[in-house]
Amino acid sequence: MKAQLYTDLMTTFRSFFRPEFLNRVDDIVIFDPISQTVLRKIVDTQIEQFITLVKKEKDITLSLTDEAKDELGSV
Repeated sequence: MKAQLYTDLMTTFRSFFRPEFLNRVDDIVIFDPISQTVLRKIVDTQIEQFITLVKKEKDITLSLTDEAKDELGSV
């Protein structure tokens, strides 16, 4: 699957970029899409850090609903 994706990307790149530029590209890294579960864990971690900071710096208590966290992860 990744070999076909690489081939398709190179075909597209050749139609947009000059050969002089492409000759300078050493490698193309293809990432798999992040799962919704992993994305939610990232949002939870970042929000908890933010909540802790706001509480410490400004003495503000903050809470977010799961829907709000999902919305933050979809931006």
